[in-house]
Amino acid sequence: MSKDEGPSMDFGDSRRKPNVVGKFTVAVALTVMCIIVLKQSPGFTSTSVFSRHEIGVTHVLVTGGAGYIGSHATLRLLRDNYRVTIVDNLSRGNMGAVRVLQRLFPEPGRLQFIYADLGDAKAVNKIFSENAFDAVMHFAAVAYVGESTLEPLRYYHNITSNTLTVLEAMAAYNVKTLIYSSTCATYGEPDTMPITEATPQNPINPYGKAKKMAEDIILDFSKRSEMAVMILRYFNVIGSDPGGRLGEAPRPELREHGRISGACFDAALGIIPGLKVRGTDYPTADGTCIRDYIDVTDLVDAHVKALDKAQPGKVGIYNVGTGHGRSVKEFVEACKSATGASIKVSFLTRRPGDYAEVYSDPSKIHDELNWTARYTDLRESLSTAWKWQKAHPNGVQVVGLYLLQKRRTNNAMTKPSHSARRGHSSRTITGVGSGRSTPPAFQRTAAATSTPRRQDRARQDELQLLGSFHGRRPGALAAAADGVEAAAVDEAWRGSHEEGGLREAGGGSASQVKACVVSVAYIYTIYVCGEASERARWKEVCEHGRIGI
Repeated sequence: MSKDEGPSMDFGDSRRKPNVVGKFTVAVALTVMCIIVLKQSPGFTSTSVFSRHEIGVTHVLVTGGAGYIGSHATLRLLRDNYRVTIVDNLSRGNMGAVRVLQRLFPEPGRLQFIYADLGDAKAVNKIFSENAFDAVMHFAAVAYVGESTLEPLRYYHNITSNTLTVLEAMAAYNVKTLIYSSTCATYGEPDTMPITEATPQNPINPYGKAKKMAEDIILDFSKRSEMAVMILRYFNVIGSDPGGRLGEAPRPELREHGRISGACFDAALGIIPGLKVRGTDYPTADGTCIRDYIDVTDLVDAHVKALDKAQPGKVGIYNVGTGHGRSVKEFVEACKSATGASIKVSFLTRRPGDYAEVYSDPSKIHDELNWTARYTDLRESLSTAWKWQKAHPNGVQVVGLYLLQKRRTNNAMTKPSHSARRGHSSRTITGVGSGRSTPPAFQRTAAATSTPRRQDRARQDELQLLGSFHGRRPGALAAAADGVEAAAVDEAWRGSHEEGGLREAGGGSASQVKACVVSVAYIYTIYVCGEASERARWKEVCEHGRIGI
């Protein structure tokens, strides 16, 4: 050996005989050791409580449970001692709401969150096969009239097709109770007011049409089954949890399509320069639309009562409203009073697909379900929602902004996400029914207050986050406790950065399985295969957290 040469480390020297048997024995021994450790784990052999029926416990699947209405419904169900599984793709919902519920109900066996897209029939069937549901509350849907006129196919896929997928899974796994979240938009623009359940359904926009199609599918299926069905057609939802635990945090890019209350609050907070009222030439007293505004707390109360009264083989259809119509101008004045802010109002042309006057006759739901709206003071409902908005001016801050700052600091955006390298499509990552590349709403105002270039970077971060956790099931999150301090709830909304946004909370045996599998595979690859490329690949897997160690 020349003086320029160092010690020889050539593992590929053909003259040396690798000890394959010894290396393989090491890998097998490690595998056996992992199996022994796992079998000693209390969570390894025990069956999840979510996968079995229990006497006296009603397990409810809440689709869209990370959204505005779905999260409030989940809160009420948990307070009433139901067991709840939330399924959401986070395209319109947000993880912050799930975190609040997790902190409020931390005991095992009460609450679990599953990230999934209802448009993926295989994923939906897997969820039903692994869980013993007693009932389904189906909230998940895109729900903006204006947006539906711009993207009708998206609405038919997301609402009608996804409802069919849920029904097929319910039929396959013998789940007999469905509470369906419908809308007054199925009525169209009736000739007379108020609207009763007997009012003809003639929807005039894709949102209302898609909901009516879903209703028709449910009704046709119920005729040939013993399913208990409750269809709730509700009106314009406002308000938030009176306890200040939950509220509405819409996506920044959806503000132009969103609820008028959100726009009023954004104007009061200075997020937008003013409020835009679309349409002043309607055939109403002041020229603006008239709507029936129902408080979200009353709405979820109607859902729980419907669940309690649902009977096998029977269908109940109910309007959920206050029975009183308020004009948009009246609403704006109430919002000004609730916020104490001087809101600038601009009057624009009509929005396509909107109706002039819509309000309900809630007599049927009162007579049959003993339900009556209690929060009927418009200003009071807006004041409650305003308190939450002021306490959470940036909406849901779970991980988006934190990751954005951290990754920029570490220059970590030099590589595409692991999911992108593996060829996952944007639809697989985001789970949006139309296949559009829409990121989850982890940070409410990031897109609204930054430059387009920063918005793109933020979306890349969010997509990478979801791509890394696609298909993962964060496990049981959990159970009861009222009266949580406001600071704890606020902390949950801000998110615990060190925990990361989507992870397996209390994963137990699941995390042990992953750690053992990765460890064995890593050692086996290095010492048995000896390939540098494989060593590098497994190192990358571990560092980027694809398997989650």
